[in-house]
Amino acid sequence: MTTGQRIALKRKEAGLSQETLGAELGVSRQSIYKWESDTALPEIDKLVALSRRFGVTVGWLLGVEEAPETASAPDSGELTDAQLKMVEEITERYLAAQTAPKPRKKWPYVLAALAVLCAAYNIYDSIRTIGRQFDGVYNRINQMECSMSNQVYSISGQVEEILKQQNALTADYGTELVSADLSKNAVTFSVYAVPKTYVEGMRVEFSVDNGHNSNSKTVLSEPDQNGQPVSEKFSAELTCELTDDIAITAVFVMPDGTRQTQPLQTYSGLYSGSLPDVQSLAAVSEERLLKLWEGLGYYNRARNLQKAAVQICEQYQGKFPESYEEWLALPGIGAYTAGAVTSIAFGKKEAAVDGNVYRIYTRLYADDTEISKTAFQRNVRETVKEALPEEAGRFNQALMDLGALICIPNGEPHCSVCPVAEFCKARKHGTMQCYPVKKTKKERKLEQRTIFVIECQGKYMIRKRPEKGLLAGMWELPGQEQHMSLEEIRDWTAEWDLSGDIQLLGRAKHIFSHVEWHMLGYGIHLRDIPEQLRSQGIFCDAQTLREQYSIPTAFAYYLQSL
Repeated sequence: MTTGQRIALKRKEAGLSQETLGAELGVSRQSIYKWESDTALPEIDKLVALSRRFGVTVGWLLGVEEAPETASAPDSGELTDAQLKMVEEITERYLAAQTAPKPRKKWPYVLAALAVLCAAYNIYDSIRTIGRQFDGVYNRINQMECSMSNQVYSISGQVEEILKQQNALTADYGTELVSADLSKNAVTFSVYAVPKTYVEGMRVEFSVDNGHNSNSKTVLSEPDQNGQPVSEKFSAELTCELTDDIAITAVFVMPDGTRQTQPLQTYSGLYSGSLPDVQSLAAVSEERLLKLWEGLGYYNRARNLQKAAVQICEQYQGKFPESYEEWLALPGIGAYTAGAVTSIAFGKKEAAVDGNVYRIYTRLYADDTEISKTAFQRNVRETVKEALPEEAGRFNQALMDLGALICIPNGEPHCSVCPVAEFCKARKHGTMQCYPVKKTKKERKLEQRTIFVIECQGKYMIRKRPEKGLLAGMWELPGQEQHMSLEEIRDWTAEWDLSGDIQLLGRAKHIFSHVEWHMLGYGIHLRDIPEQLRSQGIFCDAQTLREQYSIPTAFAYYLQSL
């Protein structure tokens, strides 16, 4: 989520309107709107005020750390305030007792020895207890320092961005890659810019430069309903040859000919960092493929795409098949994808039925059948196929848009503009929200995990997960099931013959579709690496880790400090 989306989420959770939140912060409703739409960034004091109002960190608002979990009772590795006070009192009393020794009396040798042994044992036991508690306090301090450092770093980055915005010529701008024609090796961008200062008669020259040649377009501001220029927005579309680095700029030209240049966006790695054709996808290494796919989730989809690419190269000489049956036979391709591709790309009379279509169908016919049933899905597909016109691709796209934009899944459907509203039984009875009927989802399984960030001489340990199961074959930070206390970590490191410092890194949470990880992290700084640990994974520096290895976002919280 963006910073604006996070602010909007917390505002709605608190039951506040934009106007009410603005009044609390001493800003206008328009300012809140700009923050939430990501057209402006709150000032630092407002970010702090927002964090206090919503009970979150500034780092979470800026998207650089996960949301903190609700505070829970401390485990054996952490101390409450009362426990900390008790430790301090015990320590003070112990030290005071040691500074004022009493004169010794002469007792029989055996009794003296017993007394000394008992006292030594008690002192040793007290020191061990205090030592364990001190380690807990020390790790808590380290955790706080790490958290503060992360927040300061993120805020400094935002300050830099704010300064850039203050020196910019634009009040607002945007660039978007809207299309790519790989047969012509060309890409098209949509750009717009709103100047901070508008002068009647000014124009904007948008330019796109790919390092070899450039293409530019000069435009006036967008016209209003009467065809007259408006003072807020200039926009254009620009096409250029696809290269690895493309820069987009805007030149504001005043009526007197004065020119001011403002860089808008730079795209890097568009060519070498991609797989431009099916042959490239078929030939790429799995490691590179997963790195390109990193952060998208459902990593088996990437593997299936590559298997399909290999099959297309081997069976069809690199040319895409055109029939529904051939597409359905490719790895990872289901009925919906096969129908969508063959109807839209090849003009075949095939249905493309997804969740949007199921929702339209159940509301149209007031059908309360559970939509995951195979018989229901087959019936809907057959019904849509019978209704297909000759331009099946356009019909399928219209159904998708109808479900995504009008007969929406969340919130009230826009029945007033629906082209089939008069035929809809659910609308007739006012039961639109009763459809579709879905199978009750199972509650996510909660799992506790301990994560280790093991470092030695500037290199960090990662290992591969099993080839089956969750995150199969992916690289990960080492870990153990269940939460481990500091004492248990010491026992674990001793078992592996590890010598080094241990640091508590804090808690994090990651939600998968069917399981939820509650993680507790420790940093382990080694002086050397035992052979038995080398065999469990690999060690590499932070830059290599980020650039070459695909690590799931579940570990992002612990990777951000590397």
